[in-house]
Amino acid sequence: MFFEHPLSHKIQTLSDSIEDRKAFHSASRDVLNQMANDPDFLDGVVQYNLNRKEFLMHDWSLYEIPCLWIADTGDFQMKFHIFLPMRDFQPGIAGSCIHHHNNYLLTTLGVCGSGYESFLFEKGTQLDPKKGKINLRVRENFVQSKGVMTLVDSWEPHVVFNPKEMTTTLTLWSPDAKRGTDKLRHNAILKAFKKPLRNVIHAFGMEGRVGIASAKTFQYYAYEGSFHAIEEETFFAPSKAAKGLEINDNFIRTIFAFLRVMKYENLDFLNHFVSNSETPQLWKKWGKKFLANEQIAPAESSAEINIPGKVMRKERIIEAQGEPVF
Repeated sequence: MFFEHPLSHKIQTLSDSIEDRKAFHSASRDVLNQMANDPDFLDGVVQYNLNRKEFLMHDWSLYEIPCLWIADTGDFQMKFHIFLPMRDFQPGIAGSCIHHHNNYLLTTLGVCGSGYESFLFEKGTQLDPKKGKINLRVRENFVQSKGVMTLVDSWEPHVVFNPKEMTTTLTLWSPDAKRGTDKLRHNAILKAFKKPLRNVIHAFGMEGRVGIASAKTFQYYAYEGSFHAIEEETFFAPSKAAKGLEINDNFIRTIFAFLRVMKYENLDFLNHFVSNSETPQLWKKWGKKFLANEQIAPAESSAEINIPGKVMRKERIIEAQGEPVF
């Protein structure tokens, strides 16, 4: 998956020519800024996605974040990510558990919206398997607002607090090292055997060498004065199961709400898109509303997540580490 554009090819060239992945992310910063501020690039991304049947027919779940794809090559992945505003907003409510992205580096650039507050935690803390607890310490607190660019390291725990307004970021992901197995993720034959292959890799303890997550990956939450672990599969199960017409409708309208904020102007393309007999009805519905200049509000997120106590507040995180953050 790759949107053909000079700026996308600049990222590809940097990835091909720079072995060190952190250096690749650093070298990509100027190109990311160009992408975020170029209306023609956004128009191309919109057309790329809305011309792909796979994207239009995608069955969204609450596990996902509404997005527009730019690239997914094995070496790197790029998207416009759209974070939903929180219903009945209160500051300092976590949108998910404290988590890391395994062996992936993530560079994030704020594109529009209020931005979201985030904590980055120190790396290397070990989980106590008997108690199911972990000691975490905040090392940085920042707001991912428009124009702000941050790098989240591999294995670096972090948490995102729900934004007040719909917030869109441009994201660049890549493994933290180049591995010969990276491009195998996109091999259609191997995808069919993904689960048994993972089981073999885990059985031989080769996940670090191959660049996949451990058999058991944990997320963390603050509860009753300490940090507790929950298996990712358990935490995400309700979100992955939450699918259907309403969620598809919410996510599609959120994409058009993003385009409204960005003052998207290619109405000729959208007119052709909504008049195309092969365009799915939900996409037609919101495309027509956009063309009619109707107000389009994004979907909203809930304060509750799948943990004991349901809501994780900023002050509970500070309390759980046992001393002031700053």
